[in-house]
Amino acid sequence: MAIKINNYDKNPSNPKGGFLLSLIAFFCGASTMIIELAGNKVLAPVFGNSLYTWTGLIGIILIAMSSGYYFGGWLADRKASYVRLAHILLISAMLTFLIPLLQAIPALETIKKNIVWGPVIASVLLFSLPAFFLSAVTPFSMRLTSLISGDRHIGGSTGYIGMLSMLGSVMGTFCTGFVLIPLLNIKLIFMLTAILLTLLSGIIYIFFFAENNHKIKYLAIAALALTLFPTAILAFNQRRPWNIVFEKTTFYHRIVVTKVRIPNGDIARILLLDTGSDGAQFENSQKPVFPYQKYWLLTKFFCPKIENALFLGGGAFYIPEAISRAWPQSCVDVVEIDPEIIKVGEKFFHLNEYPHVYSHTGDARRYLSSSEKRYDLIFGDAYNGVRNIPAHLVTVEFFSLVKKQLNPDGAYMMNIISATKGKKSQLFLSTIKTLKQVFENVYVFPVNPQLPEKAQNIIIVATTKSNIINPGLWLNAAQEPELAILLRNYLPEAEYDTTKAAIFTDDYNPVEYIVAKSLVS
Repeated sequence: MAIKINNYDKNPSNPKGGFLLSLIAFFCGASTMIIELAGNKVLAPVFGNSLYTWTGLIGIILIAMSSGYYFGGWLADRKASYVRLAHILLISAMLTFLIPLLQAIPALETIKKNIVWGPVIASVLLFSLPAFFLSAVTPFSMRLTSLISGDRHIGGSTGYIGMLSMLGSVMGTFCTGFVLIPLLNIKLIFMLTAILLTLLSGIIYIFFFAENNHKIKYLAIAALALTLFPTAILAFNQRRPWNIVFEKTTFYHRIVVTKVRIPNGDIARILLLDTGSDGAQFENSQKPVFPYQKYWLLTKFFCPKIENALFLGGGAFYIPEAISRAWPQSCVDVVEIDPEIIKVGEKFFHLNEYPHVYSHTGDARRYLSSSEKRYDLIFGDAYNGVRNIPAHLVTVEFFSLVKKQLNPDGAYMMNIISATKGKKSQLFLSTIKTLKQVFENVYVFPVNPQLPEKAQNIIIVATTKSNIINPGLWLNAAQEPELAILLRNYLPEAEYDTTKAAIFTDDYNPVEYIVAKSLVS
């Protein structure tokens, strides 16, 4: 027996469509924001979680949305029908479903070295079309809602649908940031969004289809579509490569822990955050994996006695643990903005073996400003993106706060990645000039001083001591051979010129621009 379907498509003013249009406007607004926020987690592992990544992504999404609004309004004026709305939703679903598949296209490999325009091109390829068609839904729904009242309440219909779309965007933003990204992998987030859009289009096809066919036929089509999506999800759950022991995307980073076997039989575990390594440790040795990690020994010269130390950024926790070994009774605080990194440190980087190393979750500057402790050593090693020090952690105001929290004989050490000469030295020169606005003495130790024009780790030590030993006598003062070797890498002030360098302040701080310029030059 045939099941009769009301031919709503030939009567778009049918009031029974009002509630469905409200749901569609709400969830399409949410889906757009889900795609945008999850999209950053797609781009960050390639281009870094930087200002340029967000700028490119947001800019392309806005262009796509504005174009979609125009297209949806134009299409609704030609013929406003529920079937066309279902078509738009289904296209949006398919394009959202394709985002994880398109991540591996060769075009992304060719542009990944350009952190300025790379995110823009990648956003066009991955996110512009889903955002375009999702945005077309809003004016289309406005037109259909207006037809329900016979166009007697055009303004009210526009405001109502616009409000629901915006509320959906708010819900999508909070839901993605507070629930989806912390709990689910990024591919699954896109899949669930595509399933939601498919469900909405399927409801329209079932109840508002123009032809008087059986409902069962369209239910079968919808069931088939919904069956294919979980199958695709399972296909994405591939086994991890053997050398990846941990992988998770959080609100702040894509965290990966890899392992590398070295010739002596030990295994190095390396922490990767987004685009690069953020530290490493051996499983069975306390030796440093990377050359810059051995520079913790400088603390023995500049801070011969440490009772309280503070690290801004945890990384793989090698240097905080080394300080705790050297001064077993000291209290070592580590501030890390991503709580998952602390869990990774406990599981893979021996953090739980050091009872006097205390990890705190939060923003480094905020923690420092609220701390009542005074420190003998503060070490800055926080990064955000490719070589990017968070801008608010490299200003005159921040360094003044650091100085305030140091004991009179304390020292501030920081690790930056820059060249000391040439086109790629601007970050180094500006950082030094900014530090000298606050600290009386600033000492520079490049890891590879023989390659001054190459970007490298540079350890900077800043103190307020007026009686620091003359650098020419350091080698005699260093009682440990390894420390003496590090002190030889001291870079005298005569070797660099900060005259033309900018001073970073909270009001003016082009750190990400400087880093991007050095990467493309």
